[in-house]
Amino acid sequence: MKKISVIVPCYNASPYLADLMESLLGQTIGRDAMEIICVNDASTDNTYEVLMSFEEKYSDTIMVINLAENMRQGTARNIALSYASGAYVAFIDADDVIEQDMFEKLLEPAERENLDMAGGIVLHHVNGQRIRMPNHLKTGEVVEVTGPRDRMDLILHGNCGGIVSKIYRREMLLENALLFPERTYYEDNYWLPMVNLYIGRYYIVDEIVYHYIDRPASTVNKKNEQAMQDRLNMEVQKLHAYIQRGFFKEYYPGIEAVFCRSYYIDTLLSIYALWGEVPMHFYEAMKREMCSLFPRCRENTILLEKDRKFLDTAFCDLTQKQLHEKILSYAAAS
Repeated sequence: MKKISVIVPCYNASPYLADLMESLLGQTIGRDAMEIICVNDASTDNTYEVLMSFEEKYSDTIMVINLAENMRQGTARNIALSYASGAYVAFIDADDVIEQDMFEKLLEPAERENLDMAGGIVLHHVNGQRIRMPNHLKTGEVVEVTGPRDRMDLILHGNCGGIVSKIYRREMLLENALLFPERTYYEDNYWLPMVNLYIGRYYIVDEIVYHYIDRPASTVNKKNEQAMQDRLNMEVQKLHAYIQRGFFKEYYPGIEAVFCRSYYIDTLLSIYALWGEVPMHFYEAMKREMCSLFPRCRENTILLEKDRKFLDTAFCDLTQKQLHEKILSYAAAS
């Protein structure tokens, strides 16, 4: 059995694959310890041909799966996971790169301590700047999730760094049916919070392991109303999953707080930052959802005071100009 299965969904990624493969194939754990499963998600450029050239050269390490129809990242990852044989799984984006000792740094504690997850820090490359992404989990020590307080910490802070800066015990994913939503954007916003419900032991190394490279043409940087609607849908779908999996009541305050941030506050900030305006039909729909699901959310003491104050915008009628002023005021205070 391989130590790690590296899953890479690829869509029109040919300009970035050489850099990615250099960082993967040069891992200090050695190619014998890895299998790299690349899924060509019906690319319209020469991504498939580039992937096949790597598979032909490194057939002992690289497997290429070709999809005839574009199914988006969630489906691509699920399909690749069904082929994976490694004790641990990593999900890497095709247009990023990783530190050449990332898997060594994460696998060593994972194998030694029988961890469900090990992760590190992300460096965000954007507009010529290199920004160290925040992490709010304990670093440098194995964390045992032994009670509600530890689980709440993961619910509140476990999404830092996203899915790509971590490795996961494959059996844990399979045992708990932890698959990605399919045919949607923002599937990772749903998946990692679900994983955090089942992690028993984890370790975060306080070192940069992953380089997230901002691409102007990426989905998150486009004015794409369907993608933004999918982002909202994923947050609501998470609530249903918390209920179905039996975690909603016990962790209600944390789930409510995260929903208020992710569904309402962060989405409004993102829309304004990307589009320069918040369409009123989005705002009105988001207000109705917030008021319906969490009518007393402004009383949640897990939220910062400025968050609770900003949530007033969901319970009153504002013009577009007034909403934008509230968003700019909140951003300035952050």
